Amino acid sequence: MSSAERVEYTLVVKTDQGDMVTGTIFWDEDPTTRVGERFWVEVETGDQGRKKDVEGELVAVLKAQRYAHGHPALYDVPVDAGPDSRLVVYGDGSMGWYAWQLRRGGQVVQDDPDAGYGSPEVALRDALIEVYGMPQQQELDALMQRGPETRILAFQ
Repeated sequence: MSSAERVEYTLVVKTDQGDMVTGTIFWDEDPTTRVGERFWVEVETGDQGRKKDVEGELVAVLKAQRYAHGHPALYDVPVDAGPDSRLVVYGDGSMGWYAWQLRRGGQVVQDDPDAGYGSPEVALRDALIEVYGMPQQQELDALMQRGPETRILAFQ
């Protein structure tokens, strides 16, 4: 996994006192292979948003959220651009900018964090064009003949 990608995992840990707690970690490997082992997670204490580290047996991995340059991945799309290739669109909605990455086998092979797209869909469109090329005119004509719903999707 490259330094530009982080994964935040939400884990369920059974403490030595028998309590089941959920917590989050940022980690560079898949913790599902570590179920049953001792693990540390950060949990909220309920005291004005304070957090503490808790140790216990890893019981389950609830979810994983991928990140790129510290921002959540909004789209993570498999593509035919080599083994285990994916397009990842990430960005900051509050700032109104988005960018995309091409990843192969978990490694970033193309990235432009300064692209500054105004919407994640436009970033995804340009990423797909980068991988697959522009559609040919006959492909666009075929889309136009399918009906109004397809036309709307094709030109958004």
